[in-house]
Amino acid sequence: MSRRKQKVALTVKPKVGEVQAGPRAAQAHPLNYLSVSTIDPSRLASAFAAADQGYLSEQAKLYELIEEQDTHVFGDMTKRRLAITSLGFKFDPPKDANQSEIDRTVELEDSVRSIPRFADMHFDITDAISKGFSAQEMEWGTGDLWLPKQVHFIPQRMFQTEMGTGVLQYLRNGLGEPLRPFGWVVHSHRAKSGYIESAALFRVLAWAYAYKAYDIMDMQKFLELYGLPLRLGKYPAGIDSKQRDELLKAVRNIGNNGAGVIPNTMTIDFIQAAKAGTVDDFLKAVEWWERKQSIAILGGTLTSQADGKTSTNALGNVHNEVRREIMLHDAQQIEPTINQQLIQPIALINGMFTADRMPKFTYLTEETAAPYFR
Repeated sequence: MSRRKQKVALTVKPKVGEVQAGPRAAQAHPLNYLSVSTIDPSRLASAFAAADQGYLSEQAKLYELIEEQDTHVFGDMTKRRLAITSLGFKFDPPKDANQSEIDRTVELEDSVRSIPRFADMHFDITDAISKGFSAQEMEWGTGDLWLPKQVHFIPQRMFQTEMGTGVLQYLRNGLGEPLRPFGWVVHSHRAKSGYIESAALFRVLAWAYAYKAYDIMDMQKFLELYGLPLRLGKYPAGIDSKQRDELLKAVRNIGNNGAGVIPNTMTIDFIQAAKAGTVDDFLKAVEWWERKQSIAILGGTLTSQADGKTSTNALGNVHNEVRREIMLHDAQQIEPTINQQLIQPIALINGMFTADRMPKFTYLTEETAAPYFR
């Protein structure tokens, strides 16, 4: 069958030049940055309960804020994502392929590599590792080949799941609508067993983030109260209220500016607060939560919080093997999505292959000398 006839035989084709969401769709559901400090356990529980009913927006917004605020989570997640995007990949022809199929496999691989910003598309797929799923809309163009001319990443807050089926829907004006066939690459990634709304890695990390935030806020309050000694101004009897006000102003200026001027008849004493605790107590609590976060993301802590005491070479090798297993698990989850939702549509629409003789996209995951998650 010729390529042209194969195109005509398709009953469903993408809409050329049209998009369901588009590049600026997220403006309809902006993040509320002013509510950042209110990410607490009660808010998390409310967002998770809503997500379990299919309403994903609030949960997804919290995930975005956590990733944006928590540098430790961001750093470890970036390590895990780059472990995938730094891998090479290949296209394997169908089993027992003839020369024509081998040649078309090479042509298909070249076509996929030529998709604009394909590296960004590949990176955006890995956003599902933390948030449970990632969605990218393909804007198709025609020519010698039908290929996506643009691929738009659509934030997770723009979706909901249908209660009866669990199918992902795009939110438009508060209502869910089905995703267009051949129009999307939607990757679901399971960090734990469960439905798409509850299987995200951030579902676990969000609790650690909330409790760590309490420790950080308490530390800031401690520094405000005890970081500076009490400044006590003393004045002789008989001075007027104006002079007392000047002394008070000088005491406050010493706290703010580190300098002040007073008459030689007055004094300022610095009284050190009792050592009920130190900032190190709070830092240790923060480090404890960050170790838990690293274990959840990377399977260990040696690449992010090595202490020089327990970080032996043997233990490092064990941790590195765990991380390799995580990398292989991530790659094995992503490969079917790329094959079914990107490679197969391009091959079918352009008449390169039939559904039962499809080449396969695979990562190059052979052992290398360089460690993963550097």
